[in-house]
Amino acid sequence: MSAELTHRPSYIIPVFDSLLGAGFLLVLGILVIAAWSPQVRRSKTWFAFLGAALVWSITYLVLLGQQFGRAPSYGLCVFQTCLVYAIPPLTATAGLCMVVELYMRVSCGVFEKAVNERLVWMEFVINTLQLVLLPPVVHLAVFFEASSVALAHRELVSREDFGLYCHLNSSTSIDVALPSKTSAIVSLVATSLAVLFLGYIVFLLVYHGRKSRIYTEGMTHAFSVSLFIRTAVLITITMVGVALAAVSYTRDGANANPAAMWSIAMASVPLCVAILFGTQKDILNGCLFWRNRGGFVKF
Repeated sequence: MSAELTHRPSYIIPVFDSLLGAGFLLVLGILVIAAWSPQVRRSKTWFAFLGAALVWSITYLVLLGQQFGRAPSYGLCVFQTCLVYAIPPLTATAGLCMVVELYMRVSCGVFEKAVNERLVWMEFVINTLQLVLLPPVVHLAVFFEASSVALAHRELVSREDFGLYCHLNSSTSIDVALPSKTSAIVSLVATSLAVLFLGYIVFLLVYHGRKSRIYTEGMTHAFSVSLFIRTAVLITITMVGVALAAVSYTRDGANANPAAMWSIAMASVPLCVAILFGTQKDILNGCLFWRNRGGFVKF
């Protein structure tokens, strides 16, 4: 095991777990409201992204109650190690898929002359090709790659410097470093593509601003600037969180305070997702359904 207790701040474990726990409960509540409330309508990729945020919380809470003292069981530690390397690609690709769908919906409204043809193409990509299947496929691929390395190098599987979660200790060996490199590369590619799509959406909205419409479930509505801003901010936060998670294996435990802030920022990602997407009017209206059966909450 690593020398995890020498430099660990006393607050790091409760803060880390509390942030993840709060994020888990809030994201789960938002998903339940969105799934059951008749006045909340969301796309498959939206559900997939919030599902990834939920998995993010679960991934780092696997060792809850076993983050100090006696080492956790080897099987549990290997399981979490695989999840830790697989969660950044899952979240990054889920964000990419949501942005791709947003781009297709915006472009359908911008280019109104070809809207019917574009809607057919959009439905083909989203439904026939099942865009939402990409994130779990990537997640499983990285998970199994990490599991093969972890099982082949049992001695390198341990809790990280603060004992927050299990990972593979840093190694110069190419095969041992493979999961972290794969995780970082896939996450970087996905987030970079998401940024490019967001940039193109900005171009479309600026160049064709007055014509912008968004197509949703057979209806055409004015494009929501709020939706775009929330998505852009969320992708930015996700990029930071994914970057922190993807390169966390290089952290130096001797620098306790910077490393602690690093871990806290990483644990805050699901909570940020919940705040950004749980404060939309229809979601809040779903929370107050017993008081507002006749319409939306007024703000």
